[in-house]
Amino acid sequence: MHGPGESQDNSTRCRRISSSSATLVGATPSEQLRGGTPQGNEDDVCTYNSGDHGSSMTNVQEEDFVLPELLPSFEMYENLHSSIPQSSFDAYFHENPPYYEAASSTCSDATDDESRPDMQALGGDNASLENSQTTADTHQLAFDSINSSASHVFNHEGAKGIPVERIYALPRVDSPITIELFVTKSAPRFGQSPQCENMLKEYTSGDIIHGYFTVENKSSKPIKFDMFYLTLEGKTSSKTTTPFGVQKTSKIFLRMVDMAASWSYNQEDVNTGEDLFGFYDSVDQTRFGLPNDRTLNPGDKRKKFFTFKIPNQLLDITCKHRHFSHSLLPPTLGFDRAQGSHAELSAPIFSESLGYGRLSERGSSLLLNDNSRNSLIGYSINAMLVGKDVTSGHVCLMSEQKYSIRIVPFGFRCNPVSKEKCLKDLEDFNISIAKSLGRIERVFSKLRRGAPIHEEDIWEMHHSDMLPYSKSKYLSNPVAGNVKNETIEKKHRSEENIIESEMTYSISSVFNTNLRNVFFKGMHNTPLSHLGKSSRMTSGKHGLITIKVKPPEKSLSYWSPSLIQKQNLFSKKSRQSQQNWLTLKSLLSVEEQEELKTLQIELVCVQAANSIPHAPPEISRLQTELICVTANTEDCKPVELHTDFLLNEQRFNQLKNKFQGMLENIESHCDNFTKNQTKINSLLVEDARVRLHGTPLAFSDLMPQSTLKDVKALAHMDAKAVVVKYALKTKLVEEKNIHTGSSPASGMTRRASRSIIKTAPTNCDHPITSHQKSSEWNRVSATEYRKTLFMSVKYNDGFRATVVPSFENCMCSRSYFFRVKFHFDKGAGTSEIDIPVQIKNYLTQ
Repeated sequence: MHGPGESQDNSTRCRRISSSSATLVGATPSEQLRGGTPQGNEDDVCTYNSGDHGSSMTNVQEEDFVLPELLPSFEMYENLHSSIPQSSFDAYFHENPPYYEAASSTCSDATDDESRPDMQALGGDNASLENSQTTADTHQLAFDSINSSASHVFNHEGAKGIPVERIYALPRVDSPITIELFVTKSAPRFGQSPQCENMLKEYTSGDIIHGYFTVENKSSKPIKFDMFYLTLEGKTSSKTTTPFGVQKTSKIFLRMVDMAASWSYNQEDVNTGEDLFGFYDSVDQTRFGLPNDRTLNPGDKRKKFFTFKIPNQLLDITCKHRHFSHSLLPPTLGFDRAQGSHAELSAPIFSESLGYGRLSERGSSLLLNDNSRNSLIGYSINAMLVGKDVTSGHVCLMSEQKYSIRIVPFGFRCNPVSKEKCLKDLEDFNISIAKSLGRIERVFSKLRRGAPIHEEDIWEMHHSDMLPYSKSKYLSNPVAGNVKNETIEKKHRSEENIIESEMTYSISSVFNTNLRNVFFKGMHNTPLSHLGKSSRMTSGKHGLITIKVKPPEKSLSYWSPSLIQKQNLFSKKSRQSQQNWLTLKSLLSVEEQEELKTLQIELVCVQAANSIPHAPPEISRLQTELICVTANTEDCKPVELHTDFLLNEQRFNQLKNKFQGMLENIESHCDNFTKNQTKINSLLVEDARVRLHGTPLAFSDLMPQSTLKDVKALAHMDAKAVVVKYALKTKLVEEKNIHTGSSPASGMTRRASRSIIKTAPTNCDHPITSHQKSSEWNRVSATEYRKTLFMSVKYNDGFRATVVPSFENCMCSRSYFFRVKFHFDKGAGTSEIDIPVQIKNYLTQ
């Protein structure tokens, strides 16, 4: 029983509507109950024998229990939970449930009893649906309904409704009503003490979250409430730097409503399907269900169960650009503070030994070393009681509670955007902006000349009339820098299927230095005149070393501190979670199921034509670092950026500055248009006025507001790269010891791949001594040498930080790179290469 959005076929949906309608209209067959007694007031309609209800319950703890993926009808959600009712509920909400009428009906029967509410009127006009409407359209309508305007007015006695999307904007008041949330290891049973879930529990796609909540009135007076909502929500927050300061933006990208746990006329146990309304549970002194009259009596403590199933992807289309990667659930990132808490009181102490920190409160978020910076992605179960302030009479939040849930989604296949697609999308977006600016300039040109403005001046734009737009290379290849002796240049460039890093080197023989003179003078008593002549001799050894790596198709495993890993081992999962994990993993190809363990690297040495023949320099030391890149925007980007933009600060700033200039130009045009709007509209001819349907020409007609938001998103985006130095443990290995690894780079010959390390493996953090060096280079031609290296990659066992899976959503993204540094002997220098890698959660369970 979740909110709209999960996929289901029409037959399943119809079965659910027919099976649920009876409970929602209060017509649950009482003969289904087999024991227990209600201990409540006269308002509760249950009269059964004494005893706690629980001994005869259906055994939902059986290992084979599986929550069916069924949804309530869209009409039920629309009428009961899409908006917060504001009105005198006594006028149309009664103690007994109303009749459930199809929302698609256009009007109620004139002969209906007056006590039967017009459900279509309560739901508003947008609740009307055609029976032939597809499920996908229904889901989109549900989302649009939730995000409708707060001024939405019901057509019933002046009653109004506030969309649930705006519930957090309601004022909060102090009330004697307390709410408690509990997440349990398995489905809670009436009359039995539940076992609460471990605080380090992580959920993934398809997992089921069980639990229950209690609501208690601790005052001496009855308290009325309007609605109670129980939701599972995902929220993302990001901070970006704008000309006006730091901009914080938040967005709820996931909202699932448990309609059985929220207030409704349905009082069934979600796990057994039995009506328990009013039954007393002596375990925690609660009664099941929320009162139909929405009144909590003094000392009245109510309880309901809830169940959520983590979706494989977002239930609603929240990305306006419909990027597929934005439809996947992102992992939990950062520390989510409780609403309205003080930073000094709600900051947990991070434990270096444990790798995390947390508050003492149940359901608090974990503080991890995950390099979240200015980003936050949090999931939580939220209980909200909405009522009216007794002082002002306005709708308010009477009580709320949040239980943070840690979700690490399964690593479904989602390839990063290619460079070609990124560049094409940027050019297309550039062209669309140029078209809009061309129309604006044409209108301003007519304004300056006082010429009439025709329809084609506003709406039609040909390529020949466009303003020239920059078609510069977005991905340049700037020189990365020089080493200390300023004689060796390093270049790093990236192609679609291979990454290359180049380094020119120059080796100076030690025998050409004054050290040689001193050495021979002491050993052989050589005349200084001969030494001076010998020192003038040169032995120049120059060349170019190219490092080539193909980006690995395999992924590195998601990593968390050891205690969290132990609590989420496959053996500790429930049977349902184990089966779910195996099912998800079976959807992957054999190659995808393999973890990245080895990287294949090719080295090519080309000696200069005027160089003295020499053996290429050897690798004296090897270092590998993990680069973590987090990008933030204030709104969804129109273009998914290639990783080259995010890692290279110079390229990123060039792109950002380009759109900042574009934004300033648009805002300048907007100000100019606003000052002259009256005169511009006076120049419109009849055909332009007809096209505008009599409304004045606005700047948004020339430059759509959505386009302006897209430019702002690109102009105000931020990207931060963090070097994690001790995350990885790498060493060079022999080919015969390799079981899995990335595909060879293009251009690697079979001969080159056989020329590998033939000595003991080495740790990347230590120098490669003479007896550990690789075999000689393979000579391909008179001046060219090749060598193939295999480097094993894994996490350091003592690494206690958290490496969340790679992801990208509308306002935040996370990507990773291996930065491999090669130190060459004989003073040749150092070269490094950045290799993009995916981190996913499907490898180590």
